[in-house]
Amino acid sequence: MKDPGLLHAGFLADMVASRQLFAFHLPEMCDANTTSAALYDTIAEAARSQSSLLSVMGYFGTQEVVAICSKHHTEVSLVSDYCSSLSFWSRMPAVTGQLVQSPPLPAGPYSRLTTYIAIIASDGDNMQMAFNVKRQRMEDRLSECQVIGAACPPVTWTISNRLAEFAPFVLTWYFRNGLVTGKDSFLMGPSGFGFMHPSIIAPDDPLVDQMISRTAAAAAMLSSSALWATGNSLSWQSPEGHFSENLQMAALMPQPGHSLKERLWAYDE
Repeated sequence: MKDPGLLHAGFLADMVASRQLFAFHLPEMCDANTTSAALYDTIAEAARSQSSLLSVMGYFGTQEVVAICSKHHTEVSLVSDYCSSLSFWSRMPAVTGQLVQSPPLPAGPYSRLTTYIAIIASDGDNMQMAFNVKRQRMEDRLSECQVIGAACPPVTWTISNRLAEFAPFVLTWYFRNGLVTGKDSFLMGPSGFGFMHPSIIAPDDPLVDQMISRTAAAAAMLSSSALWATGNSLSWQSPEGHFSENLQMAALMPQPGHSLKERLWAYDE
């Protein structure tokens, strides 16, 4: 955890207790030859021995993504350090079938003399924001779009597919309200099923296939055809090589100047 004091404040504490999870503070886990690094490697290897993608809840502020400094780079960061009452929300009725997104808006004739802008509300993969900042922004948008003559431009929101596991009611709330305007849609954040850097995973790592299949399943549940992809700024090996065959990507949009080489992937379902 970024700050062990969060447990004392009640954040994530109920989830840790209800699911009998490990909660630990390892500020030196990225420093080789430390006790923290050795303990984390032991936990990560135990998960790998079961062919399991290890999800790390909370937040690791030192490297942002825990997989950067791990041995195999396959751990999934599930940013959730200020989440509360997840033990309650996770007991709500599960998501069944595919969630419904607003239908595509009709595309007008293209003009090379026109500048086109796509509005994307980011950081929705951070689960805690689904309960506070993003909720307020969605409520504000619903109010603004009800005003006669309001512009109400199309907006795409990034959202954590893991809400289906930890807060299904919250996930369906966003999708239900997205249908109200008919101009709101949702895509997954970095990098699909979970926050990681696929480009630094060895191509022959057996967990790559699991990451791909879980991302594809999550995309089907969200009726989504796009996700943010995060690569490693020190590597020219691109993550789309891992996912393209299974996700059938149709287009790739780079984000110039971003230190993590973030890309928007669009693919055919």
